[in-house]
Amino acid sequence: MNMTLLLTTLLATKAAAREGGTVTADMLTPWLTTHVPALRSRVEALRDGATWQEVGALLEAAVQAGMALKPIVLGTARGLLVTQLLGFLIRELVPNTPQTAWLHALLGSGMLAGLIEAAFRRVFPPTPAAAPVPADPSGGDNALGRPATDRDFAPSFRDQPLDTTPKP
Repeated sequence: MNMTLLLTTLLATKAAAREGGTVTADMLTPWLTTHVPALRSRVEALRDGATWQEVGALLEAAVQAGMALKPIVLGTARGLLVTQLLGFLIRELVPNTPQTAWLHALLGSGMLAGLIEAAFRRVFPPTPAAAPVPADPSGGDNALGRPATDRDFAPSFRDQPLDTTPKP
């Protein structure tokens, strides 16, 4: 595998570095040395067809590799770098055969980024929502969470009374 070409591909994303500017080859090389072997072996396992477990394991390994970039790269650029890395590995290591055509189609469709984001949400679930605001017993806009009363609707009934005349 051509590491120079891989680095060029990743640097072309112009991902924002945490220290300012964009990431450099010196910043990414240690990360690649650590994570490419595991990702490479998982991608190579997809050559003869794949199970959902193998695909899930690849995506989870990609998410973990992306999280290892947190001290180096800002925000969603980590996901972009991981997506580019997986795309590069798939193009380099997986021949386009009937068993792997689906994998190459993922690259062309942009679905790989969506799968990585879904895996990220599975590995790192979102934090639970904040507790709801308690209901305001005096009514008004803060009356959510309790049964509605005539008092809640009184202003609108007074301003626009209901038309009770029969319609022909």
